[in-house]
Amino acid sequence: MGLADLKKNASPAKLSQQLSLEEFIDGATLYAMGMKRHTSQAANDCCKHKGRRFRNATFTLSETSIQQLTEMTGDGHIAKSKLLRILINEHFNRTKETQAQIESASPTE
Repeated sequence: MGLADLKKNASPAKLSQQLSLEEFIDGATLYAMGMKRHTSQAANDCCKHKGRRFRNATFTLSETSIQQLTEMTGDGHIAKSKLLRILINEHFNRTKETQAQIESASPTE
């Protein structure tokens, strides 16, 4: 850092535009999908699936589950959230008896 950087009238750093919380989250979603944010409409469009908008969910996973999920998505061909949606759908479409068997056999970390 030079003395010129300490001057009061030095041009301030370029301020980024202010985003609403929704725009920030939509931009982060686009970034996670490997896309760039162009407009807020693009963010809204990318988060829709068959006419329904995804909702954010917060839940807790064990370290083992996180490692397994990371390994399953390690090649980058599928997003973690998409894989979780697939697994949820697969479990949901099983019979109640099969669901109960899987749930009783699964470790409760």
